[in-house]
Amino acid sequence: MTRRKRTVVALTGVLSILVIATVCWAAFRLDRVVKVGIPEAYAAWTTADLIIDHMQAHDGAWPAGWPHLDVAATQRLHNGDALRCDPQDLPELVSVDWGFNPAAWIATNSQGTGVAARIITRTDGRAFRTVWHGAEPNEMIVEYLLTGKRRQ
Repeated sequence: MTRRKRTVVALTGVLSILVIATVCWAAFRLDRVVKVGIPEAYAAWTTADLIIDHMQAHDGAWPAGWPHLDVAATQRLHNGDALRCDPQDLPELVSVDWGFNPAAWIATNSQGTGVAARIITRTDGRAFRTVWHGAEPNEMIVEYLLTGKRRQ
């Protein structure tokens, strides 16, 4: 085999390996989005909705834990509203800062110039990688705190 043919064969092999590696990486990323990102996004959205429901029903009081959100979920279902995620799955998918103080946050951030709220996060405390447009949970809660209105 000539030197040119060996070079072509070697480059074809390297290119094939790179293509296979890229396809495998893309498949892994897609799998992560489908199995982790999308369920987390629905759980985050549902959690924010239930927190706002709780606050509306209790004169702005912040929920103390998951049982309060279970009550809000039951009421939502009773009203015929759909949930995007089973409330029983929420604690496994998202974390909530139950010690968050809306009044204190509003006092320091009412002009929108303060620190972004990190109320609902992934269970490891990091920000969500995937959220639905208009349904980032912390933005939903902040908008409700600042305007008293639920995002539609």
